[in-house]
Amino acid sequence: MTQNNHTNDVIIDPNSKLVLYNLQNSIFDNKTFYELHNKAVEISLIDNFDKLLSLSNVKVSLYPHQIDSAYTVVNKLKLSALLADEVGLGKTIEAGIIIKELLCRGLIKKILILVPASLTSQWHDELKIKFNEDFIRREEFRGTDFWERFDKIISSIDTAKQPENAQIIKNIHWDLLIIDEAHKLKNEETINFQFVGKIPKKYFLMLTATPMQNNLKELYNMFSLLKPGLLGTFSQFQQKYMEDLRAVKNHEELQTLLREIMIRNKRVDVNIKFPDRIVRHISFELSKEEMDLYNELEKFIRAHFSTGVMLVLMILQRVATSSTFAITATLKRMLYNIENKTPLNVLEKELLNEAEEDISNIEFVKERLKKIKENAEKKDSKNKKIWDTAWLKRLIAQSSAIKENTKGNELLKYVQKYLNDEKILIFTSFRKTQDYLFKILSDSGYKCVKFNGSISIIDKDKAVDDFKSENAQIMISTEAGGEGRNLQFCHIMINHDLPWNPMRIEQRIGRLHRLKQDNDVLIINFSSKDTIEEYILELLYIKIKLFSAVIGELDTILSNIIDTPISFERTIMDIIIKSKDKEEMKQNFNKLAINFDKGKKMYDRVKEFDSKVFENFDLTPIYKYGEEPNNGN
Repeated sequence: MTQNNHTNDVIIDPNSKLVLYNLQNSIFDNKTFYELHNKAVEISLIDNFDKLLSLSNVKVSLYPHQIDSAYTVVNKLKLSALLADEVGLGKTIEAGIIIKELLCRGLIKKILILVPASLTSQWHDELKIKFNEDFIRREEFRGTDFWERFDKIISSIDTAKQPENAQIIKNIHWDLLIIDEAHKLKNEETINFQFVGKIPKKYFLMLTATPMQNNLKELYNMFSLLKPGLLGTFSQFQQKYMEDLRAVKNHEELQTLLREIMIRNKRVDVNIKFPDRIVRHISFELSKEEMDLYNELEKFIRAHFSTGVMLVLMILQRVATSSTFAITATLKRMLYNIENKTPLNVLEKELLNEAEEDISNIEFVKERLKKIKENAEKKDSKNKKIWDTAWLKRLIAQSSAIKENTKGNELLKYVQKYLNDEKILIFTSFRKTQDYLFKILSDSGYKCVKFNGSISIIDKDKAVDDFKSENAQIMISTEAGGEGRNLQFCHIMINHDLPWNPMRIEQRIGRLHRLKQDNDVLIINFSSKDTIEEYILELLYIKIKLFSAVIGELDTILSNIIDTPISFERTIMDIIIKSKDKEEMKQNFNKLAINFDKGKKMYDRVKEFDSKVFENFDLTPIYKYGEEPNNGN
């Protein structure tokens, strides 16, 4: 197996490829199986085996630094390492190569990946689409036997550390443990740190773009998890390598040690040009009828705030700026459930499904849903008393009477302006709005495809293929398109409505703005004047310049000011509900913007500190793929 020096293509020996294919797909008789099994064992025992068997089965074009990083981890770092590439260089891809390689060699079976809740879907989809590996998300299954039953698991670390889960996890010997956003394990006194340290594992990968956040003790703590004893006791580390908490001494000696466990690629070193983001905001006035409906909905939401139905109200507030078609459908669904005395948690799940929200990822909801379940009879008896159904019926009549949708008409104008021979990706949070946009665009002569979480994997693949080919000019996607799928052949994106979670916005942008994008990415954001949508857009872009940040940076910024990125949604809802008028609402959003600015400045200091600490370190991969290994000598 060799690598072409002039391209990113990997040339696979035909015999090796056949062996790999047969091993992975179980195409053999008993004798052949025996021979293939022996070959795999033989390969796995070769010291510094210099071939990566997995590359032929990777469904993504790889950069040399990604291959080199995986190659070094497999052949030099004894399969325990900190992948600390700068943001945007593909640490997840490197981890995927390593997973695939170890599976191909038969070295691992039981795999546990722990990530922030907001990234579980992204990890799942990336591993499925790019590496053809089926991982199971904990949030998709229940039952005490889950952890033993499945071999390839992705879970949020918050879910995994719950006592009922943690005890089981700590009693299983995992072949491979992967921790994303590993900088969050910097404090040895936290539950997360102690929990991860007690998980039995054969191999261990940690991923972070910012290994240094505040001081060198945090770096020591991470490495003590990864390879206990490598840096000695903290007292020894402090004496030998620290001028103070923020200054290193004996750089060369420390670099030698770090090379045994850490890889860090920098953008400047990999010589990759990242495209720019061009952001445009389209603000317009709703019709009088639409504005009247919006204001009446807001009154309805405020009036029901004290009833404890926060999740339903939050979805209703979000749908208020999407389209009248989504509003009408949501209100009718609510009325149907209320009149049929459907349990409140069932209504919540139905609305979440329409909005394609994963209930397990909305942290503030989880505990309340637990209480609903524990007090089902009490809640169900109250359900019919919660809502003013007469008011709800008036809202349905009001929304149904509106036949023109201003936002949809504006979108048509901009599609006509920008389409030409280009492709456009349109995002909306709601399926009913998606259906409406599909109709008006198709009726105008545009070839469109829909992408949402309700369609099968096969249909999703077909939608992407059609969008990539001449079969479609426009893809209209819900949040399902913001995870896992890479659409770099398109460079124009329209946010028809904006999610409240900044991570969601960045995931949308990340489908286009990523490695191998050849063009600057145009991001067009629509917002209705004098609505919550306008306030959020002003907060996220004008105040904190969200669209210039990337996902790894954003996650760190958010973690500096709120408990979880998801709780940002609750923060917004609290502002809406608790502000006595629009003027106070603006003031409260300004206060939130100030907090965001503080979080951004804190992150800028982290980056500066991180860069300063590592300025004298060369921690790029030790080996280059295809070069002869030197057995570490």
